[in-house]
Amino acid sequence: RYCLDNYKSLKHMDVVVADRQTAGRGRLGRVWLSKDAISMSVLLKDINEKTAHNLVSFVMAVSMYNVLKKHNILSSIKWPNDIILNNKKICGILAQSRYEENLACLVIGVGLNTNTEQFDNSIINKATSLFLETGIKYDNDNLIEEISNEFCVLYQKFLNGDYSFIEILRSNNY
Repeated sequence: RYCLDNYKSLKHMDVVVADRQTAGRGRLGRVWLSKDAISMSVLLKDINEKTAHNLVSFVMAVSMYNVLKKHNILSSIKWPNDIILNNKKICGILAQSRYEENLACLVIGVGLNTNTEQFDNSIINKATSLFLETGIKYDNDNLIEEISNEFCVLYQKFLNGDYSFIEILRSNNY
């Protein structure tokens, strides 16, 4: 929400991070709460109608998949916006846009369960975290940097007409 409300004062590709999120949103109005997790958004100002929401969300999904793979964590991408690990959701991605006369910006929000040790009973069978799956505590700042860098590389390739990320998406489709 911060990126959408403040996009004029922010720069293209700025990353905004919340240490804790209590009013996060997912698709279809679902609630996203974060504790011991990564809540980050990337602001895109060079976006156009043709490349909006779906494809850029997929670029982020493949970025997340690649970062997890570098940590020897083999996940799957569930269309349109989830990363799945051992049949449970570990990450959600949400693209939101701001229109003025035209498309002004697109914000790609990411919620990654990193160090969560316990989930509410209502989602215990649906959600997991990196810690619960690996027993390792992760440095969120380092992961944010890795995710941002990976997204920047893949996004630039995408803008240059390289759609090879789609093959990663297809071959790792949940």
